[in-house]
Formats: sequence, structure tokens, C-alpha cells
Amino acid sequence: MNPLVWVWIPKMKADMELACDEYVLEILGEKESIPYGMTLLSGIFTSKIG
Repeated sequence: MNPLVWVWIPKMKADMELACDEYVLEILGEKESIPYGMTLLSGIFTSKIG
């Protein structure tokens, strides 16, 4: 396997995650963007602590 694949895969996963978040925010609208962001941050902090 090409060694560059190991560099590319994490970047691709990050791009996919951002695309999913962008899509969700488009559906939810501006009113729900802050609660959505807070939910993401809560999940990050919970996983780091626990």
C-alpha cells in the first residue's frame, strides 16, 4: 500500500466529519446551530474525562 495513504486517511475522515456537520447544520437551521455545537462539545469533553 502507498505510504501516502496513511497520511490521507485521517484527512479524509476529518473532511467527512466536517461535511456531515455542515449538512446537519443546514437541515437544523441557524436557530439550532448553537445547541448542536454544545452537544458536540459536551461529547468531546465527556469522552476526554471518562
